[in-house]
Amino acid sequence: MTGGLVKSISRMAIATAAGAMFAAAGYAADLGGDCCADLEERIAELEATSARKGNRRVSLAVSGHVNEAIVFWEVDGAAENNDTNTSFVSHNASRSRFRFDGEAIITPDWSAGFLMEFGVRRNDSSAVDQDTPVASKGLDVRHEALYLKSKRFGTVWLGWTSAATDGITEICLGCGLGNGPDYSDDMGGLKAGGDVTFAQHGGASVAFAGEGDRRDVVRYISPTFIGFAFSASTGGDDYWDAALTYGREVKGIRLAFGVGYSQDTDGSAANSSVSGASCTNKNADGERDCRSLGLSGSLMHLPSGVYIASAFGMNEDGLANSGEDTNTGWHVTAGVNRKFSPLGKTNLWAMYTTNEREIGQDSSLDVYGVGVEQKIDAAAMDLYLWYKHMDAELGGNDNGTLDQIVLGSRIKF
Repeated sequence: MTGGLVKSISRMAIATAAGAMFAAAGYAADLGGDCCADLEERIAELEATSARKGNRRVSLAVSGHVNEAIVFWEVDGAAENNDTNTSFVSHNASRSRFRFDGEAIITPDWSAGFLMEFGVRRNDSSAVDQDTPVASKGLDVRHEALYLKSKRFGTVWLGWTSAATDGITEICLGCGLGNGPDYSDDMGGLKAGGDVTFAQHGGASVAFAGEGDRRDVVRYISPTFIGFAFSASTGGDDYWDAALTYGREVKGIRLAFGVGYSQDTDGSAANSSVSGASCTNKNADGERDCRSLGLSGSLMHLPSGVYIASAFGMNEDGLANSGEDTNTGWHVTAGVNRKFSPLGKTNLWAMYTTNEREIGQDSSLDVYGVGVEQKIDAAAMDLYLWYKHMDAELGGNDNGTLDQIVLGSRIKF
């Protein structure tokens, strides 16, 4: 009797469960196609737009930004170069890019990883001139390197990446887009007098003197000790450099500075910041002797957001036959960077850069500028507007002026 009751209850439970399943299926069907019909399509789209890890041991992060600007410019130089125009550019002060960062934890102290970063310049602001309104450089490899890191002993990098002096003249607490020392980014490729560009008036390397670059290196970066960090790198054909940086915060004031030195005897012009175009003389073996010194420092008052930064750089041609063997540059900028509105921080700044060139020609370039940058935190966006004026001299004589207004935006992802 009991067995028969159990069997009856079991049959009823099964029938009830089956009915519930069919009812649920029927209810779902009654909801129509708007509910789940496109689910597989949406999943496929998500998979197609999501970064995938190569394996479960190495994490992968994808990031970057897009930076585009409109430049209204006017050149007053040689008659054939006088022009007023508007250029739509990928601004080289922080060109568009995308990057892949990978990291694997070996032990609590040791990790390994890689960095691959690619620049995107559909119309390079530093290469546009009166005869080349569109200077497309497409994709370029900014970093392609791997590293081994120890919290106690430091980090070793290997590959195409920043040398120790890369960024050594650009230390600035509070700076944004536009008030750095590199004048070539700001339409420096425009021609002044004759075929000499504004950037060439400032230096043989068409970059701020003393600044490093990216190249094929093995680089060591020490752990930070009481605010100090040491870095050194070496590359092919007897290139080496070293840098020391420091950062600290005391009673609401933040301080940062750095100094770096490099030497290069490379006979190629592949790395023009410290070789090639910077040094015009070669020895009997086709080698150069290029040396550079760069330093910069900055102070920021955190409660008010007021900051100031300055930089000095020098490139030297060790094989020059006369005393005209150096390029030098001085840069100073000041501003206030603080949150005036709920949108995000506002950066108001002014800057001045002076450059003296002796390597290859006797020329100079002075740059003045004022600007504003507004962050919109909700969109990871920067809106910027600045005005700059350039005065070029060649052989002690005026050789052209450049005025420009830059309006642009950068969105990070």
